[in-house]
Amino acid sequence: MSMDKGRPGFLLFFEDFAALEILEPARFKEFVCALKSYAESGTEPAFKDATQTALFVLFRSKIDRDRASYERRVEQRRNASRSRWKDAGGDMRDDADASGRKPTGDVTATRNVTAAGDGNADASPDPRIVALEALKERIRRNAP
Repeated sequence: MSMDKGRPGFLLFFEDFAALEILEPARFKEFVCALKSYAESGTEPAFKDATQTALFVLFRSKIDRDRASYERRVEQRRNASRSRWKDAGGDMRDDADASGRKPTGDVTATRNVTAAGDGNADASPDPRIVALEALKERIRRNAP
């Protein structure tokens, strides 16, 4: 089973460590590394220790449940984003024109969308970029 590569990690709660405290330090490390491997790639470990195998069965279901929850959230956010783009009259092809090419020009400009949802072609500078440029200029002036 292949897991989603976009997930940033998996959860281990404080209460989980109560169960893991029965493992010796070397087996603890081996177990946590096996959990990481399972969460990343779906590779199930083959433990020689029955205690690790029993613990893995419990943690596997938690990791699978968390993965399913993460995938649901990602899909909900994807659908919300699509809905916003559709309501704003945008195109989901990363602002590509009809030919499929991305627009060229000033990367500091953003497309304004009016309250009516029509894509006003007026371009205004992105305030984050303006602030970043001002910060760079202040650093440049104060440099020795």
